[in-house]
Amino acid sequence: MMTGFIKYIDYKQECGYITGYDDESYYFEFSSLNFPTSLLKQGLEVLFDPNQNGLMLYALDIKLLKDNCPVVFS
Repeated sequence: MMTGFIKYIDYKQECGYITGYDDESYYFEFSSLNFPTSLLKQGLEVLFDPNQNGLMLYALDIKLLKDNCPVVFS
């Protein structure tokens, strides 16, 4: 798992980018969020699983971070 923050959100396309604390950008889709999209905003700190395919880096299993403890919503 890696920590980063929401850098960009496209609500129409239901996707965005996370900047990891490794200074890489990770693409994500709203289907990878483990919290309600109503809480999604730029600058939000998150915990995620970094992955890579042949084209790009992407994030899966995205969770909110609060006081360094992951918060999971069902």
